[in-house]
Amino acid sequence: PIVDTYNAISMDLVLPLGAYDLSILEGNLQLRVTTTSEDFYAIGSDNNDPTLVNEIIYSDEKTVLTRQFLWRQADKGKITNQTKSFVFVNELLDMGEEQVANARKKIEDKFKELLNAEVVNLSIQRK
Repeated sequence: PIVDTYNAISMDLVLPLGAYDLSILEGNLQLRVTTTSEDFYAIGSDNNDPTLVNEIIYSDEKTVLTRQFLWRQADKGKITNQTKSFVFVNELLDMGEEQVANARKKIEDKFKELLNAEVVNLSIQRK
């Protein structure tokens, strides 16, 4: 249900969205650029498909979780039927304040409505 919910929101808002199971992550979630090639095991694969140098990834302290922002996901951190707590991420690219506020409200409303989820912290950070 979690994946279905954020996929529905993604299609509705036309935004890339993703989520990670907090119980599996080691340390902090990071959005960063690789400085060397790093191991990456895609969902359902036992084969290492190393990242490129200077590739944009999400990772925890030990493992690459997604490559090319949220495009390719690893098994580690994936949402399952046992997931109880997760962090939800998206990239709001070149959006105005009104669009950001609309996206924020829709995301929060849909998680509450469809998952009966308690939204603990929904923050939008501009860089």
